[in-house]
Amino acid sequence: MWLCTVGPGDVTTTCPHWVVRGGDLSCTCQTTNTASPPATVRWEGRDSEKLVKTNVQREDNGTQFTCHVTWSGRVYTSITYTLIVEYVEGPSDVVISEIHLPGSNGSNFVTLLCSTTGAVYPGVTFTWSPGVCQNETHTARSSTCTVSLDAKNDRRSVTCTAINSIDSRISVSTSVTLWINVSGNVSVVSTKDSLSPTSDSLASSSAVIGRIIGSVVAVFVIAVIGILLVIFIRRRRRHSEKEAAQYARESHEEPGLYAHFTPPADNHGYEDLIVRNTTEDSATTQVSAAIMYENTQRLADQTYDTPCPPYEDHQYTDLQVKTTQ
Repeated sequence: MWLCTVGPGDVTTTCPHWVVRGGDLSCTCQTTNTASPPATVRWEGRDSEKLVKTNVQREDNGTQFTCHVTWSGRVYTSITYTLIVEYVEGPSDVVISEIHLPGSNGSNFVTLLCSTTGAVYPGVTFTWSPGVCQNETHTARSSTCTVSLDAKNDRRSVTCTAINSIDSRISVSTSVTLWINVSGNVSVVSTKDSLSPTSDSLASSSAVIGRIIGSVVAVFVIAVIGILLVIFIRRRRRHSEKEAAQYARESHEEPGLYAHFTPPADNHGYEDLIVRNTTEDSATTQVSAAIMYENTQRLADQTYDTPCPPYEDHQYTDLQVKTTQ
């Protein structure tokens, strides 16, 4: 019986040429043939044909990883991979300015300059709003856009975006609006400065929202305090008015009067009299000999009072006219 053997062939990897600082490395070591009997593929120091390293930093640059192919009881072939860590930075911001405005020579174009700020490595790729620029130029840190002063470009928004040449996740953009008048003069007005959705832009948005919410809460608190103060003042005023009215009533209150129901021509005794008017606070009300009495019977529309004490009988001659209607 004959056995057919097939060698593993060459060994290759899927590892990238470089990894961005802070990125992850993930690749596989493999053979070009399916060996018979099967071969074993392992990264040195690892029990797998897959190589994984997370959060790569600059100090990892130059690190070597070796993959071995073992077949028929021996190391058949090997390959070494060298990790290159690419350091990237920026851009942190971008601005648009005018470097050429229409002049007396009758030029009908304006040239906009888009420049990055802050450290940038290794470089930047620029893009402008499509269909706006008649001509573009690009350098490592800036780009220009030439725009015609046609009526169609009046109030037109022009956006410049700067992207890190290695890590496209790092990008920043800004916009301006072109205002063109009938004489051909142009004004370039900044309309928007925005970062791509990174932690910086989210922090800026959160700060703005926080200030707005804080202002609304402050206004609400001030309004509530004002309303409570007005209610307190009104209640105090009403209380003072009630006290003043009560004091006025007590100051002008007449002595208690007694009324009897016998005709004024008849003599009447104490049992004929009833209290006509007394104060509510009986604890502070004292009846003295000066209390007046009133006969409620009318004679010629007159009511009569008598100054006699309540324990004495009194005659009609003791009655005095109190009111005349």
